[in-house]
Amino acid sequence: MKKLLNWAIFIILVAAAFALGMRAYQGLKEGDPEPWLEEVPASQTNCYTLADAGQCLCQHVETGRRVALAYEECIARATNSPRP
Repeated sequence: MKKLLNWAIFIILVAAAFALGMRAYQGLKEGDPEPWLEEVPASQTNCYTLADAGQCLCQHVETGRRVALAYEECIARATNSPRP
């Protein structure tokens, strides 16, 4: 009886791991649900730098979606934007 219970628990755990793996794979396959915005005027973006990561990020003021900009352009806009 104990062996049967152990096998049942093992099968449930394997099925749960498989389901989680498939969900993670589906999320990777679908990619980013919201594509980054392009061609947004400087007045409609808030840009800031993350000093510890060495990154520069820009977001649209109204929607909060990320804006795709070159690093140099992001740095230039970050010097003129308020910190969010």
